[in-house]
Amino acid sequence: MSDRHESSRREFLYRASLTALGVALSSSLTSCSSGPPFRTEESTDPAKALQALIDGNRRFMEAKLMPHDWNLERRNAVVTGEQPFASVLCCSDPRVPPEVVFDQGLNDLFIVRGAGHTVTDQVLGSLEYSIAGLKPPVRLIVVLGHQDCGAVKAAIKEVFNNVTPPGNLASLTKAIRPAVELVRELPEDRRLPEAAKHNVLLVVRQLREDKYLGPLLKDKNVHVVGGIYQMETPIESGRVEFFTATP
Repeated sequence: MSDRHESSRREFLYRASLTALGVALSSSLTSCSSGPPFRTEESTDPAKALQALIDGNRRFMEAKLMPHDWNLERRNAVVTGEQPFASVLCCSDPRVPPEVVFDQGLNDLFIVRGAGHTVTDQVLGSLEYSIAGLKPPVRLIVVLGHQDCGAVKAAIKEVFNNVTPPGNLASLTKAIRPAVELVRELPEDRRLPEAAKHNVLLVVRQLREDKYLGPLLKDKNVHVVGGIYQMETPIESGRVEFFTATP
């Protein structure tokens, strides 16, 4: 075989291998896609949205998380707009990241975070946006608290030990104090977990009764539920206990 023919043969094989590699990569990227960026059923049905979070939390507890894609294709797919199926108002505690706790991916949850998940005008405005500003609106808002909450601890210390935290921290304890007042008669070891639960329930009530957000919840059929992330016992660690699924 001449050198010219051998060179042509090698060039042909080289180009063929590049073509095959390109097809393989394209197929791989397609198969890695996490599916459509918009979850229609969960976005229109509050019960299905809640069930998606319950199922995700179960996977989290069992360490059987779904393979979520963070690749370029997925990132490009969500550029078209925000399409969450639920809003989560939660604490800033880094031990309780809602996307992980509920095993959700990019563009699935609209998250508002702040220490003690207290209600401010900015929080209310953010939640209003997730309903009135997004199309379709979210149909479920979850107020997610957690055991061993530092903000609740500070409020307990203020109520029972008369120790007010400095600076802007005082605004947090002031907001959480009503929940702590409800556990005055409890044994000391039960004050923190019960105050955390009361804090969630009081925030749920605040959202439902707000003069702007309240009517919007009813008009758009948005459910508001509370939940507590468990930390007290090893076997229950990671489980979210939901309180109610009614608007």
